[in-house]
Amino acid sequence: MRARDIGEFGMIERIRTLFRSAPDIPVWIGDDSAVVRPFEGDTLITTDSMVEGVHFLSPWDAYFELGQKLVVAGCSDISAMGGLARYFLLTLVIPAETNLDVLERFLRGIAKKSEELGIYIIGGNISGGERIEAHITVLGETKKPITRSGARVGDIIYVTGKLGGTRAGLEILMNPKIDLDERIKKGLVARFLNTSGQIFTGKKLAETGCISAMIDISDGLIADINHIIELSGVGAVLDLKRIPIYEGVIEYCAKVGKNPSLFASVSGEEYELLFTVRGDCEKEFLQHLRDFDCPITRIGHIKRGSGLEGIEGVEGGGFVHW
Repeated sequence: MRARDIGEFGMIERIRTLFRSAPDIPVWIGDDSAVVRPFEGDTLITTDSMVEGVHFLSPWDAYFELGQKLVVAGCSDISAMGGLARYFLLTLVIPAETNLDVLERFLRGIAKKSEELGIYIIGGNISGGERIEAHITVLGETKKPITRSGARVGDIIYVTGKLGGTRAGLEILMNPKIDLDERIKKGLVARFLNTSGQIFTGKKLAETGCISAMIDISDGLIADINHIIELSGVGAVLDLKRIPIYEGVIEYCAKVGKNPSLFASVSGEEYELLFTVRGDCEKEFLQHLRDFDCPITRIGHIKRGSGLEGIEGVEGGGFVHW
């Protein structure tokens, strides 16, 4: 069956059956608007997109995983501001001839990941179009937002997790015949398609009271640290040798003749957190590290002036659309 066979309203009804309704939302899918009660703290609102031919290719046939990834991408922005995602709206652009199995897998991926993360769909929109597109708007809450503009001279730069796996996984999808151990290839592709992000870590970091600025790594570490220092009016020094490398990236880089640290520094869609700790609070912050279940690595510091030092040899600064 194709999308045209069930029509717009049939698709809306299918979404209603796949997703849970939020217990505290009196009006959701089916009305002109959702009704949301105000949060106790500040409300965070963000949006993200997944467009066929830009963010994914149909031959990958990984729609369930891509559905999960869309949710992670939206929720990661909320986490990066020290918040917790609560609700989301979903807009779908669907060509009339799209196979319903494709849509079903994509929606099931969204439903599964949203249930895992404890967030609820409250509405959205469906439209016809030339290619598959999905746009997510996420609402979250925080007691005190952490922005990109709070870094100060003397602050220390940290990153969660390990980097490079998503870029390697994408390159393997684009060149699946590369001569590399199949176990490593599968692991790196899974990292790209199943990036779990640090959806609850941002709130925990904010609660330490030591974080001055934070961003999630969507465009690449180099690009994203530049966002912080430009908005904060400072410079930064990075030690690329300290960047934590995802499993299998070293072996992949050996095959393609690339430096793993440089490679990892421009790997996008990682959805790890890049943040600065106040210089006068680092000792206190280190006491909190045992409370986190992900690696957290010191990779540099904030300096006076502007610009980024320590990135000699980096080719490109991360992902940009044009």
